[in-house]
Amino acid sequence: MRRRIALTVTVLVLVAAGVAVMVARRAARQSSETAATVAAGKAIYQAQCAVCHGDRGNGKGSIAYLLSPRPRDFTRAVFKFRSTPSGELPTDADLLRTLDNGVPGTSMPSWAQLTDAERRAVIAHIKTFSNEWKERTPAAPIAIGKAPSCASLTDRGAQVYVKAGCAKCHGEGGKGDGPSSTTLKDDRGDPIRAYDFTHGGRMKGGSKLEDIYRTFSTGLSGTPMPAYQGSYPDEDLWALACFVQELGKSGAPPPAPSRELVIAREQLPPSVTPDDTIFDRATPATVLLRALYARDAAPDAAEVRAVSDGKRLAVRVEWRDSSQDARPLRIEDFRDGVALEFPLQQGEGAAERSFYGMGMHSGPVNIWHWKADWQLELSSQIAGKATAVRAGAVGNAMAAAKRSSPIEDLNAIGPGSLTPQPAAEQNVSGTGAWRDGRWRVVFVRDIETRYGGDADLRTAGKLAVAVWDGSARDRDGQKSVSEWLPYRFDGVKN
Repeated sequence: MRRRIALTVTVLVLVAAGVAVMVARRAARQSSETAATVAAGKAIYQAQCAVCHGDRGNGKGSIAYLLSPRPRDFTRAVFKFRSTPSGELPTDADLLRTLDNGVPGTSMPSWAQLTDAERRAVIAHIKTFSNEWKERTPAAPIAIGKAPSCASLTDRGAQVYVKAGCAKCHGEGGKGDGPSSTTLKDDRGDPIRAYDFTHGGRMKGGSKLEDIYRTFSTGLSGTPMPAYQGSYPDEDLWALACFVQELGKSGAPPPAPSRELVIAREQLPPSVTPDDTIFDRATPATVLLRALYARDAAPDAAEVRAVSDGKRLAVRVEWRDSSQDARPLRIEDFRDGVALEFPLQQGEGAAERSFYGMGMHSGPVNIWHWKADWQLELSSQIAGKATAVRAGAVGNAMAAAKRSSPIEDLNAIGPGSLTPQPAAEQNVSGTGAWRDGRWRVVFVRDIETRYGGDADLRTAGKLAVAVWDGSARDRDGQKSVSEWLPYRFDGVKN
């Protein structure tokens, strides 16, 4: 009997030991997989995110000083856009939603071009910046039921809007101009803007009815925007969401971005102008613009059309601008401008992809920058001795006396690295025209060139747009930018 018991105990011990070994091996394998995921996410983060959020995730990247609102400080583990209660960590699904959609009205773009695995790897790396992720787990998301019909709820929502004191910040008409709007700050002491609800379809946490309900329920951690879950009945929150969404219908909806630009095959005249009919036969593509420094009004989109005869490429960019700012006579005056950016190299992995905001070391870019004041000097034939002396005095390699184009050909490997190509290699021509509150600017360049700093237009495959509004005091890195727009020549499939 004793031998049988001892044998049984031995078997149980061996089984337990085997299970322990299996569990240990599984844990080690999962730990290894996690380490590999974090390492992959770090590589992507360093290439794409660190320029804003910083190498250490503290929101102090190399261009953070240009951005408003400031980039998120991941070391604090405070996140605005969550499905979890106020003060809680977000779920992975919340973080993925922000990466997928970006944050409208800020410099945070959509990263939907990354694969699901790449986005999840970035999230795994972001969690290493704060011990909060080791000490806490995200709470259960607040339940969001089926969205009701707003037909009979808008009036009730207007009453909730008044009762909740929303007008103190957002204004009686929802324009973000309430009496407290100029004094709002986040928990870091930075000024924060009350959202203008009349800008429909641009809410930072999402503009669908369910998104608005979620924002009202959870609040925006780290900001004056409170969580209303538990303070108001569920029906009131849905009614408030309906009312706010209705306010957004008073403004123009955001344009839909295009998936690609098709470069039409057309015979180009010797001199291409913004009003040439060749552009009428090209399919327009829309790129969304986001101001890197938040303000009340900024261009939110630009239209791009392109044509080529096989030897030259002509690209026209058109955007709204209520004033023509081309003559900076005083130090407080600034000029309008627009630039096209092309990658110089094509990498295979996410870490090698060129950054649309001024490139990076592993992905240099070629930039064509049209400047309204340069064109004024050329068209008015002001590029005389005085202008040449002024330009030469500040070391401008493209002194007006030698300038033949209002467009400067440049290269960059990241913020602060903008470098003009030598005068002999300035080979981009073009012109701009302002009419009825809109700029139209044309860029023209030979497809094949012999200069190493020039983008290979046949293989670059994508372009980005940047716009400067002189009346808004835009200059240097204070501008509105688009993400990459893929392009192809007509008849050529990518």
